[in-house]
Order: sequence, then C-alpha cells, then structure tokens
Amino acid sequence: MCRRLLQLFPDDRGNVLCDELDDAVSAASAAGHRHVVKLLVDACRAVRGWAGPDLCAAARAGSPELGRESLRLGSFSCLEDAIATAASQGDEAMVEWLLQQQGQPWACARGLEWVVAYDVAEGCSLPYLQHVLTEWYIPDKEDGGSEELVAAPAGTVTRWQVDGGGGGSRGNRRSVGRWREGLEAAVQGAVGSPMSDWRNKLEWLLLQQQGQEGLDISADLLLGAFLVAVRRTDAAARLRWLAGRGFPVASSEVACEAVAQGRTEAVVYLVDELGVELGVELEQEWVAKDMQEAARNGHLSVLQALHQRGYELSSSMVEAAVRGGHVEVVEWVLSVLPGPAPDQLPADAFVYAVLGEDWPMLELLLLVGCPLPSERELMEAAKPSEETVAWLAERGCSYQHCTVGDAGMRCYLCGAGPHAEVCCQRAFC
Repeated sequence: MCRRLLQLFPDDRGNVLCDELDDAVSAASAAGHRHVVKLLVDACRAVRGWAGPDLCAAARAGSPELGRESLRLGSFSCLEDAIATAASQGDEAMVEWLLQQQGQPWACARGLEWVVAYDVAEGCSLPYLQHVLTEWYIPDKEDGGSEELVAAPAGTVTRWQVDGGGGGSRGNRRSVGRWREGLEAAVQGAVGSPMSDWRNKLEWLLLQQQGQEGLDISADLLLGAFLVAVRRTDAAARLRWLAGRGFPVASSEVACEAVAQGRTEAVVYLVDELGVELGVELEQEWVAKDMQEAARNGHLSVLQALHQRGYELSSSMVEAAVRGGHVEVVEWVLSVLPGPAPDQLPADAFVYAVLGEDWPMLELLLLVGCPLPSERELMEAAKPSEETVAWLAERGCSYQHCTVGDAGMRCYLCGAGPHAEVCCQRAFC
C-alpha cells in the first residue's frame, strides 16, 4: 500500500512529501506499530530528498529504534534539537539515549551544555535533573577528589557525590559541559517549568549554589525565564516565590508580559506590592501594545485592574477587542472612554463583525450606533452570507438586498443584479 501511494508522486515531485513522511513515521512509531514504520521506511527510500526519519522525528516518537534507523540511513540531525524535543515531552529515557550518542560524527551539537540542562529542568522530573547534572557535567574539581552536592528537599534523592575523575569513572566519560554552566541553565529552565515540581527543582538548585563563587546568571537570561514564568497559570504565586528568594522579578517587561497574557493577579502583585510602573523601563507604545493584546484575547479583568490604577485606555483597545470578538471587553471599554461611543469605534468594526459572523458583536455595534458601510463596501470587504444578511434584515438594517452570486452582488430576495433598475423592494443602490 505504501509503495502504491508513493507511485502517485513522480520522483521530481517527491520532495514535497518529506515533512509528511517524517510525521507519518513518528506517528506510527509512537503508536507502537513498528511493522508500519518498517514498511514506510522501506517504501519511502525512493522518495527524492528524503534521507529517512531524522533524529527529531525519533525524539517526537520516543523511539531509540527509530533513532538507530536514522543513523543507519545516514540521516543527519542536530542533537540539541532532538534533546529539546524529547525533554519537552518529559521523555527521560529518550533524552538519556540521545545523550549517549554525543561525540558521534552525525551528531551536530551547538551549545549542548546549555540546552541539555535548561530543557531537562523545564520538562523532566527532579530526580532525572539531578542525574543529568551529576552524571553528564564535569565537576569544578578535577583533581581526583570528590565534590559533595547539598542534600535535596525531602522526598527526593538526599545525597549525590560526584567522582572527580579517578579510576576511569569521570575522566574517561563524555560530558556535555561544566557543572557551573549546567547549574545556571537549569535554574532558568526550572523558573518557567510547567511541571508541578518546579519549586523542588529550584530549591535543590539554589542549595547547589551555596559555595559556588562567581555563579552569576545574567539579568537578560533571567528576564527571559521570568517572561516564560508569567505565562503559567500560577504566575502570581510563582513570581511571589521567586521574589522571596531574591530573584529580580520586579520589571516593567515582566509586568507587560503578564498584561498580555491576562495574568491579573501577577499584574496586581507586581504593581501594588513590588512598585513596578509600566512604561518606566519601556516606551509607552509597548505598554499600549500589550494592553491591546489583552483586549484582543478577552482579558477584561486585567484591563479593569490597570484602569483602576490610573492607566489609560484607548480606542485601539476597542479595535483589538472587536477583532478578537470579545463583546464584553468592547462594551466595558466603550463605557469608560470619554466621548460618544461611535467616535471610539474603528471604521471597519462592522466589517470585522460581519466577517466573523459575530452576531452578538453586531448587536452591540448596532445598539451603540456604529457607523455602517455602504452595501457595496460591505460586499467587497466581507461578502456576508445569506444567513447574516437575513439576520441584519430582521433588525431593520439596510443590507437586506446584499448577497453574492455568480454574477456578483445581487438582491437575495429577487435576484436582481447590480445593474438592474429596480428590484422587488426598491431601486438597487
């Protein structure tokens, strides 16, 4: 069957199938259908441009067998991308297998020491993070002695000891980097980890920092970790915990990202308790853009919190909410903006609502007196369905003659075209 399908694509067009084949092989491997994987790989060898399943496909499938098949077929891949893929899925066994492949000629690794620690801290468990840091990173002491790591939190591995290299244990093993660099990267990964044990990871990592002279994570790298952290549902609790342990989370950039993500509690904490002022470190236009993003995504509570604290709203937020289809946001912002509501609406608000067939939004726009486009403008921009036209007609809107046919704009009641002198109700305009 696989060969029959591939016959439908001549060799000179076969390269368009490469991505689809990788996805198919990954899906079959993930489902445990190894015979299907073998059929696909065997049948697809003739496809021009497909070298076989790459290492990232093997990582997505969590299949060392598929990884070995990649090597056999000579398919090259970036090792760090494959490790990142496996770690993001929490596939610790696959990460370990990939780590064992480093040093092979096919394994192109760029900045591996940072990637491994960051991605494992973000996507894998604390015991496996401890394993990776102690087994795959060279300790600071290489004189054959031992470096003891501080006890982990209760319920985790309580003591780790790193052999400094004697007896062929560490000295003859491959490593991905220095302990210090791995520790710094792991802290950043754990800060934004979506896993429930992110606190335990950080507690353990912070204990390891004791006595580490010169361990200094750059402010820019930490900022990137904080921006990931505020996207989590527990953003406020996470920021409070981090601040309590000395992390510099009080930043306009962090607050603005929390606004865009709709993390109201995090915004209130940063502004009220840490004294962050939006727009001090950033230009006001960037603050406005994040508020527009909040409006577009329907985050009404964060806009209300900012308004209560003296931050100004604008008509651009009305436009963003209209485009996002959030009636409650449009209604509230219009209620607090000065001046008549129609003056605050974008010129194409009605068109956007028609495009999305958003009848609740259309109801609100008609209620507040939104400027209406002409029939021809509406047809050219939105081409409303007959159902939408009928809905508008029921509410006394003047678009009851608009619809689209093979010959262009027509009256949906009698079929009169744009050049007809009259239609069933009135002269066509």
